[in-house]
Parts: sequence; C-alpha cells; structure tokens
Amino acid sequence: MKGDFIARKEVYDFGVEDPNDDFQMLRDICDVEFLLQEVEKIKKSLSGSNNLSLEELLDRPVVTSNLGSIADDSDTKRAIAAVIENIKNGVYKLSKIQSIRCIEMLNLKFLNRSNKQQYKEYRLLVKRRLFQRNEEILSGMDENEMKQLKNRMGKEAAPKRSAVKKTKSGEDSAPRKPSPYNLFMKTELPKVKADNPTLAHKEAFKLAASNWKNSPDN
Repeated sequence: MKGDFIARKEVYDFGVEDPNDDFQMLRDICDVEFLLQEVEKIKKSLSGSNNLSLEELLDRPVVTSNLGSIADDSDTKRAIAAVIENIKNGVYKLSKIQSIRCIEMLNLKFLNRSNKQQYKEYRLLVKRRLFQRNEEILSGMDENEMKQLKNRMGKEAAPKRSAVKKTKSGEDSAPRKPSPYNLFMKTELPKVKADNPTLAHKEAFKLAASNWKNSPDN
C-alpha cells in the first residue's frame, strides 16, 4: 500500500496531525524498516552483482548526485547517502518533520558509538536541528533553561533509539567496542577460577572485580 501511494504523482506526503506517542513509535518503526530495505536494495545494486543499471533495479530512480563524491567509500555508506538524499528530495513522500526524524534514526542505526567523533557529529546534528527550530526562543534563554533543553534533547532521543532497536535488524549495525572493564574481566575471571578452584562463581567474580581496582587499565 505504501509503495502504491509513493508512486502516485498526486500524493505530496504522508502527514499525520498531532500523532500520539504510541502511533509515532509505530510510524517510526515502519518508516525505518522501509528505509533499511531501501538501503539494502541500493547496496546490492552497487555491489555489481548483476548487469542491470541502478535505475532498472529500483522501483523508483535513486538520486545519485552525491554518490560520486564518496565513490571510494563502502557500498553501505554510499547506499545510506543515497537513501538520505532521497528522503531530502521527497522521493518517499515523508512529511518534513518525519523526514528529519528518519534521517536522524537512519544515522543512529548505523552509528558506531565507540567512535567518539561519529557520536559527537550525530549529537551536533540533533542539536543543530533543535536550535534551528527554536532559534528565537534559544537566543533569550538563561543557563537554567539551557539545561532544561539538554534534558529535553535526551528525552527526545530515547524514542528514536527504541524505534531503531525494534526494527527487524535490531540495534545499531556497527559493532560496539567492549569496555576496558569487560576486556579485563574476560581474562581475569578464568585466572581467578584457575587459582582458586574451590571458589563459587559468585565469589570468584567478586575477587576478579576487586582486582580491577589495581589494574593499570582502570
């Protein structure tokens, strides 16, 4: 049904007036699922698995204007860039507000949170959007009001993370780097158990955790 409406020239966008939280969550999940399918479709077409042109492989032509500038990047990143470009150009008939949400969720989906620079860029993306939407109000805010805005940004990010988690492919695609503590415990716990074979697992875990305090990695 969605594909049918997208294909209709007389349809401008799918707008929902003042949706409640539950509906917005469902909408986010459905839109992200659809966009992830688009990413995979474009990614396969870029991999050179067949001789068809990119336009022939897609139900709708993809906007390819920005692909040349990142031609050396991975097919996944090129496909994401193409889908985001399509969102911006109204190919998927999303409303303006939903387009912004979907771009942020798509970025969140493929974000490597262990990469501090990537995570910083994502947070700045959200901050810029909030600032542009509330520029007049922000210019007159005091320090306390700015703190409240930061809290609001955190609350606004939570539903997006939840929607991303509930997509079929699950949490962020990029693997997370184990924390120093987890890496330490992975090797320390077996050592403690080997040195103290009579200790129960719980006691061995406590002893290994206490050794973390004196670890040079802490």
